[in-house]
Amino acid sequence: MSLEDFRTINRIIEQDAADSTYKYALLRGVIQICQENSAIRQEKEGRVWFPLGLLSEKWLLYYYPIVASQEFILQKSGETYTQDKKHWISFRTDFGKITGYYEKNGGISLFYNDYREGRIPVEIRGEFLKLLRKVRSAITQMPMRHLGWSMNHRHYSVFDYTKGETMHATSSLDREAVIRGFDRSTTSWQFFLHELPQQFLRRPILGSRFRHVGKKSH
Repeated sequence: MSLEDFRTINRIIEQDAADSTYKYALLRGVIQICQENSAIRQEKEGRVWFPLGLLSEKWLLYYYPIVASQEFILQKSGETYTQDKKHWISFRTDFGKITGYYEKNGGISLFYNDYREGRIPVEIRGEFLKLLRKVRSAITQMPMRHLGWSMNHRHYSVFDYTKGETMHATSSLDREAVIRGFDRSTTSWQFFLHELPQQFLRRPILGSRFRHVGKKSH
């Protein structure tokens, strides 16, 4: 990795403003997706494309234990358990409905199995679809939009995404449907090779857990 590559990475991670964990979840997801899904990687005009659903899936797995925790784990500057919920990360309330259901029915393992096999129970299927849309919106409208601002002073300078048709809760919501576009208004995402060098994408630079920073009030 060249010194200039290192400086680019350092600026993205340290100098871009962040008031939530979104930026770090995005970067962690990108690293893992590039490592695990090279078979479906597409390159065109200096950009690398993957299905957006891969990022949505990673975020479900990252944030499930955080939302389900008996401790309130801060994910946004100023976020507290007793605070007005409109100041929480955008999908915490919706995800709480899913984790609340599964904490009484097998926990994260059963949730992931149901998700992979397209067996999300009918009684929470609508809530799950709503959660997927909230997660997708958080990814595309927050870190994906703002990452790289400190270097380029423009939105979507490192990542971008494409748009298309919509599916509904009655459609299959198995893993394949989610990855390929459970809601085809955002079917894929891209990043610019000159902004995120390949050496960086192969490095597991982010930790495997978010930090626990507080307790829920009872």
